[in-house]
Amino acid sequence: MKQRLMWSVFVFAAAAVMATAQTPTIRVSKGVADKITIGIEPFGGDASAAQQISSVLASDLVRSDWFSYVAAANAEFIVRGDASGASLNGTVYRRGVSAPVFQKTCSADSGNLRSVAHQMADEIVRQVAQKRGIAQTKIAFIANGTGQKELYVMDYDGANVKRMTNDRSLTVRPRFGPNRSTLVFTSYRGGWPDIYLVRDINAPALVCVASYPGLNTGGAISPDGRRLALVLSRDGNPELYVKDLTNGSLARLSRTRQVESSPCWSPDGSQICFVSDRAGSPQLYVTSAGGGEGRRVTFGGYRTEPDWAPWSADPAVPDICFTLRAGKQFQIGVMNSRGGNEAMLTVDGYDNEDPTWAPDGRHIVFTKAVNHRKSLYILDAFTGRAIELNPNLRVLGDCSTPAWSR
Repeated sequence: MKQRLMWSVFVFAAAAVMATAQTPTIRVSKGVADKITIGIEPFGGDASAAQQISSVLASDLVRSDWFSYVAAANAEFIVRGDASGASLNGTVYRRGVSAPVFQKTCSADSGNLRSVAHQMADEIVRQVAQKRGIAQTKIAFIANGTGQKELYVMDYDGANVKRMTNDRSLTVRPRFGPNRSTLVFTSYRGGWPDIYLVRDINAPALVCVASYPGLNTGGAISPDGRRLALVLSRDGNPELYVKDLTNGSLARLSRTRQVESSPCWSPDGSQICFVSDRAGSPQLYVTSAGGGEGRRVTFGGYRTEPDWAPWSADPAVPDICFTLRAGKQFQIGVMNSRGGNEAMLTVDGYDNEDPTWAPDGRHIVFTKAVNHRKSLYILDAFTGRAIELNPNLRVLGDCSTPAWSR
């Protein structure tokens, strides 16, 4: 209820400001429930493993933004445990209560201690904060440090960066499927824009899923993993299509003289949000995944790059994020798929683009351009606080167009 009330106040206040100005320049103070204090007592067992797991776990809990990390003696919740090899037998207690909140043994292959910590962090977020954790998720992005735009995948906190392509060409718009292993993107590796699928990022093997004549781009996998929304110019004009990945059948959804782009799916797979300039400027539209007339849902000067959050829409909580133009710059906006009520989350004098939601419904990863260099940032959509994901990623060159796994 606090979350719904918080967003309701934020969205309607922001909408009122936007209604009185031609160019939105909104700064809204958003109330957030007090964070839960949590501390970690020194783990027993293997000292080296214990120290690393404890450090990563503390960082994960802080990054979740549901917790404030304090000394265990001052915390409402205390984590205790024993580390052995690549495992942790952890227990969480509430101060003053003898029975544990929960106990969990986390383990990983090949001594991956970070994975052990991420597992424990997500379980704490789930059982204590009663929210969905993000510590085990992945982020895909594009970087140009090689002289070409190549695809990379990393842990949600910027660790374990892995290069996925070596195409020596232009690679754009990665998007995860319904799990953390499947990835789709557009590459010009063959000279023309085609869409490729990686079924398992841990054992990458590319499968071309769209190489029709002309433009093939905007690939987005449906929540059930069986369909692909994409934009094709096979019939002359860039139009919205859905391809069945099981039998290869293709269905055309749009028929306009304008350009469609950037499709994304609703959580239940019944609708697709996309961009069209049929009204004279890029705007967001929603249509049935089975076809039909698109419904316009934004009415500002420039709206593009939508992403639909992977949870059921609540009229009081924004579930579509997008890029909007505010004056001469690009900023991150949000809206309700059911009720509209746009609001702008970034106003900082820089270009902010390419937003995608984390599966927790709270965080957004996006691209920020500062002094002509692009970096990846994480935005807390509840507080408006944005931090650089990992400054060490700058060695890869300009980093852009991120996608967060579900």
